[in-house]
Amino acid sequence: MVDFVKASVARGDNGHLDTCTVSGKLMAITRAGQPAWSFTELHPPLSDPVLGTDGTVFIYSYDPLAAVHPDGTLRWKRPIRPGTGARPWNWPLRTS
Repeated sequence: MVDFVKASVARGDNGHLDTCTVSGKLMAITRAGQPAWSFTELHPPLSDPVLGTDGTVFIYSYDPLAAVHPDGTLRWKRPIRPGTGARPWNWPLRTS
């Protein structure tokens, strides 16, 4: 199956390029251009991936806001429901 990049690309210290695809995957691509991992536990992402100082990848989808470890495993998810007044950009985010 062909998939297409739909978001900006973020480059981590490990050299991986993290991006989101049209099919809804968050994925990392190695320096050699090969997939390093893909994360599919979210609805289609609404944001570009954002990298924390420790390599954590933050991504916002319809629900939830998620943090993914640099190896592609889930760190945490926080549900965000429309109309709740939740403003994830004001939350204190800890990556440790």
